[in-house]
Amino acid sequence: YIPDYEERFGPKFTRQDNPLPHAVIDFEYDGTMGSVIYMAHELGHALADDLQREAGMTYRENPVHMQETQAYFVQNIVIDHLKTMNTPGIADAADRVYTKDMARNMYDLNLSIIAGDALLSIRNGQTPDPARLFESRLGPQWESLIRADKSSANSYDQIAKQDIQGIESNMIRLHSRPMGIMTGAVLAQRMQSCAANEKTKVARTILGGHGPSTAESALYAAAIEPENVVIRHVRHH
Repeated sequence: YIPDYEERFGPKFTRQDNPLPHAVIDFEYDGTMGSVIYMAHELGHALADDLQREAGMTYRENPVHMQETQAYFVQNIVIDHLKTMNTPGIADAADRVYTKDMARNMYDLNLSIIAGDALLSIRNGQTPDPARLFESRLGPQWESLIRADKSSANSYDQIAKQDIQGIESNMIRLHSRPMGIMTGAVLAQRMQSCAANEKTKVARTILGGHGPSTAESALYAAAIEPENVVIRHVRHH
C-alpha cells in the first residue's frame, strides 16, 4: 500500500495497489495439478510484490522482463518438489503439466523467430515465403498447427501481406513471455545445486527490489553464464 500514491504517480494513474497488508490471489482452486501449479505461479508474483514493498518499491518499478521470470522461478521450484513426491500419480501429473507448458512456450518462441526471419527478408528487399519459414521452424506438421492456432494463423497472414508493424508486434509479444519462462526454469534448476544460504541470496535477488535490469544480469545473479544457457535449456526440452 502506497500512502503517497498520487504524489509519486499523479492523479491520472488508476490506483492498483493493494490496501491489505498481505497479497491476495483470486482464482478457483479445483484440486487438479494444473490448479496447484497455477497457484504456485501466482505466489511467485505475490512473493516478488512483498519483497519489492520491503524495498520501498512498487510493481511499476519492476522491469517487464522480470515479471514472468519471477513467477516461473517459483512455479518451477514447486514443480521440482512435486516431481519427488511418492503419492501415486502426483509426480507424473506434475511432469505432464511441465512438459505441456514448456512445449507451448517452445512453440511461441519458434513463432517469434519465424517473425524475425520474415522481417529480415523484407528489410533485405525480399518477399518472405510463409510456407517455407513455418515448415523450416515447425516441421512437416505446420499446416495443422496453423489451422488450430490463432497466433500462428495471424503470423502467417502478416508475413504473407508483408505487414511489418503486425509482424513486429507479434514477434515482441510472443518472444518476451517464453524467454522469461525459460529463464525462470533455468534459475529454478540452478537453485537445486546451491547451498541454503546461496538459495536465499539468489531468490531475494531475483524476486526482491526492482529485479536485475536485464535478463542477462538475472542469469549472472544466479551465478549462471548467460551465453547460450537458455538456448541449451530449450533444446533439452
